Amino acid sequence: MGIPHLTTFLRPYASLESLVGQAAVIDGPALCYHIYYLCLSQRPSARNAFEAAPSYEELGNAAIQRLNGLRESGVSIQKIYFDGYLPPSKLEVRLERLRGLTKRLNDYYQANPVPCRLAIVAGETDPGYLFARESIRSSLTTLPPNPFLVPAIIDALGRSERYKSLAEVVPGEADLYCARYSKLSGTIIFTGDSDLLIHDLGADGAVSFFKDIEASLDSEPLTLRSLVYHPATIAGRLTLPKPHGLHALAFELIKDSHGTFKKLLAQATTLKAINADECEYVEFSKEYKSLPLDLTPDRSEFSPRFLEVLQKLDPRISEYVMQFPSLAKCAGRTPTAAKSEMDSRHVFLPFLLDCPARTNAWVVSTSLRQLAYGLIKNIVPKAEQQFDVFEHRRQSNINGKGVQLPNLENIPEACVALVNLIDKIHLKLPALSLLDRWIAFIVCQDVEWSSSVGRAVLSNCVSQGSLNVDLGPSDSRHCNWDIIQFLAQVQSTFYSLRMLQQIIRLSVFHHDSTSCPEVMTMLHHRLETLPQLGEIPDLRSVASLVGKIRDMSMVKAAYEILGIEDEKSPELQESSKRAKKKRRMGEGQTQPSNSKKKLNNPFALLDAE
Repeated sequence: MGIPHLTTFLRPYASLESLVGQAAVIDGPALCYHIYYLCLSQRPSARNAFEAAPSYEELGNAAIQRLNGLRESGVSIQKIYFDGYLPPSKLEVRLERLRGLTKRLNDYYQANPVPCRLAIVAGETDPGYLFARESIRSSLTTLPPNPFLVPAIIDALGRSERYKSLAEVVPGEADLYCARYSKLSGTIIFTGDSDLLIHDLGADGAVSFFKDIEASLDSEPLTLRSLVYHPATIAGRLTLPKPHGLHALAFELIKDSHGTFKKLLAQATTLKAINADECEYVEFSKEYKSLPLDLTPDRSEFSPRFLEVLQKLDPRISEYVMQFPSLAKCAGRTPTAAKSEMDSRHVFLPFLLDCPARTNAWVVSTSLRQLAYGLIKNIVPKAEQQFDVFEHRRQSNINGKGVQLPNLENIPEACVALVNLIDKIHLKLPALSLLDRWIAFIVCQDVEWSSSVGRAVLSNCVSQGSLNVDLGPSDSRHCNWDIIQFLAQVQSTFYSLRMLQQIIRLSVFHHDSTSCPEVMTMLHHRLETLPQLGEIPDLRSVASLVGKIRDMSMVKAAYEILGIEDEKSPELQESSKRAKKKRRMGEGQTQPSNSKKKLNNPFALLDAE
């Protein structure tokens, strides 16, 4: 989150330095958001935030180019760290951030009855923009960033021979690992977070902000320079008392964000705020407590392949897994932290850009995530197998949405059902490409969920044109909120499959080849064909997506595969008419409750917990 005004106050004490020959460690999440806003700055003709959103391919390419630019300027990139776990102490901050994202989406929805044009604006190709300082129109930042921004860039780094060994999802907060590396080696940390100024970086550690890096575009090779903050040196120049250093000034800012620098510095040198609120200062300082210099994971129980998979999880998936003490200990988290987990596991799902007036787009794919969460029971000790999962997404319930999990003995049956569905789709639609088979799977999920709660199938509405959306190529054609909702549902199901893919991969490699249940191996094999995040459909490909669903009769095939009566049948239409009549007359008020129960418990027939 950063300390308000800290960077502004300390800026005069930073030095402008050449980056040639410098060694650096990179704050991965900060890199991702910096790249996102750089790409936004290259869309001057976009009318709004939806149209300006970069593709995942573009984001990945821009991240690689940015890192290449640093290397070509003589910077030696040592590590790129990504958050793989955030502690329970951050829960309130994250909930507040989620409320802020929800408000931004709601405000956009209220202000834009028509969300965007279907013709998405392409980014510029000027190579200098990666180190330029261009402003971004406020209208392009009204929506939250792309939901899979961070994992998509991690994917891109993983495909790079140059950077795949440097990128690491750590079993904690990235800034703590950046600070530890900088303290040990005296390297610069590239970040966008002013919090790193008050971490313990030792005598030689330094911080530079991405926004301060500037290039000399008229020189060959490319040369870069930046403002560099040396916290230990700055604390000495300001005569801040040891051992508090910049902590003292930062705490004064926390207590009085409107005070002048002169006033707050004088108070910091006498430890005024620290002496007045010692208990609060202790809590404040805990957030910046250094990691042990020697982090030796306990990996005696696990195979090297399992450990490799554990270290390559998406950040949000890693965060779920790291809430289990045995796996946290294996990954290298400190024993104290590993033992301090609650019985409730909290999962902050990526924030989807869906329609606020409709059911959250994550709901359609809940059953896939239920299975993913439950699969952890195959890995952790029996003492860790009793737990609750609460998902946090766009919703009014600040406590999260409870997710019911399958019993351990019923997980194989759920895996069988998924394997059978995937195989039936392949047999029914053999001409489809791998990507299109997964689109057909998503249509099946939509049909199954919609039928279970008595709603119209959105895939069918979109593909049959009943939403009155013109999907032609003209720049004047517009997209409505139903298309936005449809795409969000597609994306939620893809990512839920990805969660299942990564956790079942963990489960498979936790067992040896003889002890892993065959059906789990079969499901693992099928999920390995999932596309990368950059291939997930977006507004650029929506016309093609809808055309495929229509031309390949995917909705009709889904009804036949699932053995569900088509919603266009006379019987279902009559049932729908009766339901609508009841709602108009105020009857049948218990039905939504029953439907909701059915939706949240797809493993009911499997005797779920």
